[in-house]
Amino acid sequence: MNFAQKLRILREGKGLSQRKLADKLDVSFRAYQGYESGKTYPRSQLVYQRIANYFSVTVDSLLSDADSFIVSLSTKYGNKAAM
Repeated sequence: MNFAQKLRILREGKGLSQRKLADKLDVSFRAYQGYESGKTYPRSQLVYQRIANYFSVTVDSLLSDADSFIVSLSTKYGNKAAM
């Protein structure tokens, strides 16, 4: 299961809309939609930490091996590296 799938399951488990969760995480609605659709990943480790804290999980549990690789590339080279 990838990051986007886990994020959706966690959000739905809390009964939240995408917009409501985006507000709680202090990210734009459009950015959140990208995360949940799997088209984009958060650029900041802080966002991953906010998500993990909100759902009381670890950042590692949110990311599969493939997601971790993409995130590390994105952090190092910017979003274009993950494409």
